[in-house]
Amino acid sequence: MITTVQALTPKTRRTTELLLVVVAVGLTLMAWVSVDAGVRGAVPAELFTVGGGLLALAVGFHLVLRWKAAYADPLLLPIATLLNGLGLVMIHRIDLSAGRPNNSGFAVNQLIYTGIAVVLAAALIIWLRDHRLLRRYSYTAMAVGQTTDVLDRQGKRMLAAIQDHEVIAQAMHLAEGERHRGSCSVR
Repeated sequence: MITTVQALTPKTRRTTELLLVVVAVGLTLMAWVSVDAGVRGAVPAELFTVGGGLLALAVGFHLVLRWKAAYADPLLLPIATLLNGLGLVMIHRIDLSAGRPNNSGFAVNQLIYTGIAVVLAAALIIWLRDHRLLRRYSYTAMAVGQTTDVLDRQGKRMLAAIQDHEVIAQAMHLAEGERHRGSCSVR
């Protein structure tokens, strides 16, 4: 009896990832149309711009993963694309309720920020040859993240304190003006 040993090559599942990315973008576009149909009663004109932008970013990142990280988890990119797309829809709904025009709303800005993040992530994947090197910096990354969080919270508190101070100063100024007008009219 002779036994042959063959190397087993696992499947990369990149095609599955691509199909799921297309489904995620499709669900995002359906939600976008649903929001616009509910608020305006019409299909939005910027649908293909937003959908095309999101699809281009997701497919571009998919191609980078296919090239550099062929055995990465095929579910992460579609899930991230769907969550990002639904976030864009929510921001668009808030834009519509605030009366902002389509092209100047925060949803378009968020899509631009998404593009910047995708380019940076793709550059990191291309630049980083072995992801295990990042294990050395786990505590450093934790310290940087916590420091950034604390500074962000302190910055928000300081900004709120400044705004409260300005509101109090304006109220005192108005009260002072009312007191002077009241004293002048009495005489």
